[in-house]
Amino acid sequence: MYEIIDKIRQRQVRRLSGHAAKKPERPREKSAMPKTSQKQGGEGIWAVTLAFQILESLARSDKPRRVTDLATELGTSKPRIFRHLHTLKMLGYVEQESETDRYFVGVRLAMLGNRAAYRFELVNVSRPILENLRDELNLTVVISKIEDNKVLIADKLDGDSGVSFIAKIGSTLDLHSTAQGKIVLAYADPSLLDQTIAAGLQAKTIYTITDPKKLSVEVARVRQQNWASAPNEMLTGLNAIAVPIFDAEDRLRATVAILGSVDSIGAAPKPHEYELLVQAADEIARLLYGRAAHGNTQ
Repeated sequence: MYEIIDKIRQRQVRRLSGHAAKKPERPREKSAMPKTSQKQGGEGIWAVTLAFQILESLARSDKPRRVTDLATELGTSKPRIFRHLHTLKMLGYVEQESETDRYFVGVRLAMLGNRAAYRFELVNVSRPILENLRDELNLTVVISKIEDNKVLIADKLDGDSGVSFIAKIGSTLDLHSTAQGKIVLAYADPSLLDQTIAAGLQAKTIYTITDPKKLSVEVARVRQQNWASAPNEMLTGLNAIAVPIFDAEDRLRATVAILGSVDSIGAAPKPHEYELLVQAADEIARLLYGRAAHGNTQ
């Protein structure tokens, strides 16, 4: 113990005298797992940035690009560009000419762009119509787009009731427990209902339809009456009434709905609620697709 104290004192004396000799550093042992560092984090961000820069460059170009051209334009090495292109090609966002080995934008990126453009177009066209519907009924209104038999919330305008209902833009709604989802089941291929039932009808509340036969009857009724509701089925105390929006080829493209408490929105829409919903859906369908969505009222 005293020997250790003496060594400490000697080190203090050397530090104070300014003559302490630096001991050679021991080589650090490599860790079995790489440590995450700021440099590595920056490298990851740079890799994502470069991938987007490559896609933007290819999208702006009228003809396929060489690896050399992209490397020169983006100020990086050809191997780095090649690695990114290889990954983007595997994902379907980039394609390559077999004759020249040059790269161009892939079909998957084009599809992604079209979907994003449609979402903004749907919101821009429908916003003033939704505002009128909200003001007429003093209820929250929601427009959702239908994509690959899924319901995605595109826009929401809260009513003046002072209560804000959670409907996150871009979120997906269940098919069996929401009014918008029932619209999809009613107008989609019957196999979608079978798939939904086979996947299991999860109970969100005690009022959620979990019996396959009851859901089949409900979906048939929705198709006949041209509207759907889901009182207490997704969330206790909440209800929505939705109507479909079709394109010029009778394909279901979107839904428009009113959202509120079960006290403010009944299990069936009031005549003026249904009429205003249909009018809004018709106007959106006319502006976007050149047709009326329903052409009938309750």
